[in-house]
Amino acid sequence: MKICHIYPSISFVKGGGSSKVINEIIKHSEDKINHSILCAYNRNDRNDGEKHYPENTKFYYVNSDFFPLSCLQYRLKYNEIKNNDIFHFHNFPVGREFLLFRLLVTKEKRIILSFHIDIDNLIENILMKKYYHLLFRKTIRYWDKIIFHSKRTLQQSKIKYKIRDSFIQFLPIGVNLDFIKNVDARNMSGNPSIVFIGHLTQIKGIDLLLYAFNKVIEKHSEAFLHIIGNKNVDKYQNLANKLNIIDNVQFLGNDLNKKEIISIIKGSDFCIFPSRYDTFNIAALEAIASDKAIIVSNNCGIADELKNKKNAVIIDPDVSQISTAIEKFIADKDLMKSIVKQNKKIINKYDWKKIIKFYIEFYKEIYYNK
Repeated sequence: MKICHIYPSISFVKGGGSSKVINEIIKHSEDKINHSILCAYNRNDRNDGEKHYPENTKFYYVNSDFFPLSCLQYRLKYNEIKNNDIFHFHNFPVGREFLLFRLLVTKEKRIILSFHIDIDNLIENILMKKYYHLLFRKTIRYWDKIIFHSKRTLQQSKIKYKIRDSFIQFLPIGVNLDFIKNVDARNMSGNPSIVFIGHLTQIKGIDLLLYAFNKVIEKHSEAFLHIIGNKNVDKYQNLANKLNIIDNVQFLGNDLNKKEIISIIKGSDFCIFPSRYDTFNIAALEAIASDKAIIVSNNCGIADELKNKKNAVIIDPDVSQISTAIEKFIADKDLMKSIVKQNKKIINKYDWKKIIKFYIEFYKEIYYNK
């Protein structure tokens, strides 16, 4: 069986949760399943990205420098990838990939979509929102299946886009527990040391976190916030300067590899994920697997799998609630220890070695039932 994963960016480190999922599917699949990736690339990230995937991964590229040309290049790649049995899109093809998607539909190929993020939540322009809604609804009937990773996102999208049950597939995502267990903790500054991981955008709540942290260090001057993430670094460094908290905040960028990120998580006292919207949040799951207590927004899909003050402190993405939750962990070390202890009992079910069997069964069903 041959599966081609279609994704906007090659980068495993900078590409976010979607590329982590692709990587783990490839890494843990049966040998008789051949995986390839079709993606756009920038000149700076091609070689850097490939090294994070298994050696036998086949890559097909289009250049992302000029958007109209990228659209045509995706379409022209059909002749190179047409012999694949399944085409797995890891984002809705609203942009560069749309011409290829339409061709695959015309050729009656097996196509599936992973709903890693609802692009509607990223669009601010009203006309673009309407276009996205219309396009998504009109194309639902062409997918063999649409995969959702959290039950919350599944239910929300089912109602919002009027998706029939026959098109819906729920598949969990997980973490590589063997890898995480073998990473040593890094010594992190701060008392406490707090870690945030995610794109530095409003949707991830980084602005809310900085305002909340400003309130925290009024009482806890030794607290330190370590921020891992790309995009808009200068913007949020300026905000930290404006709030006069820059001496207690470190922006680590996103040039860290997976091992370095896990070592930072393990070296922290706890992690925080205050997203305004997040279909799941793999980074939060990685923190749990690293034996760290977490503060997580109830707008993250992973929150549906957790119980407040048992597996995490669950909050609204609100400055006051974020600061209160941080202070709660500072004041109550036993709560953090209890959360870590409880999560040791549940994390094994999120091991990719167990989850991959659901994906293999799903791919086989799509392959044999077409």
